[in-house]
Amino acid sequence: PKFRKGWVFHSRMILVLFQIGLSIATAIFVGAHDYKDVAFIQPVLQAVALIVGLHLHYLDYIYNQITSSNLLMYWLFSTIFSLLKVSHLTIRKDFDHYFIVSLFTAINSVLILLLTWLPSKPTLGYNALADDVSPFDVANIFSILTFSWMTPLMKKGHEQYLTEEDLPRLPHSFESSYIQSYFEKKMG
Repeated sequence: PKFRKGWVFHSRMILVLFQIGLSIATAIFVGAHDYKDVAFIQPVLQAVALIVGLHLHYLDYIYNQITSSNLLMYWLFSTIFSLLKVSHLTIRKDFDHYFIVSLFTAINSVLILLLTWLPSKPTLGYNALADDVSPFDVANIFSILTFSWMTPLMKKGHEQYLTEEDLPRLPHSFESSYIQSYFEKKMG
């Protein structure tokens, strides 16, 4: 299914472009001293990876119902390492241009992580009418790890006794027809 391009899509694209600019700015600040230093090579490689990542963000948003786990993990680790870099520079009391660019990089990483993880994607009109799917099938990696995909069912179970009609569909990968076809494919 394709998803409608709304403010979340455009915000993600702009923030990733801004992150590319911050990587290039970091390379320029560090590269003025030594172009063979790893401190110069790392932001250049990061900018190249972010250009690929920009295309992945586009494809992920348009075609995937669930945000890619690879993108979520990339931005999670990017945020952690950026915040560690900022805290290291703060402890060293090294408040120069490199600190300012690193601070903006960390803030931008947090914003991209949140925009990649939290908002749901609005579907196009004809896709919005799809029959109900399992919450597990539309859960991202953080929801699966924390079992937050079960929250609506748990709330309903807290308010009233659950019946068979209250239970969501079985995840597609747990259906017997899927398991049978997978087994037959593997067996030959």
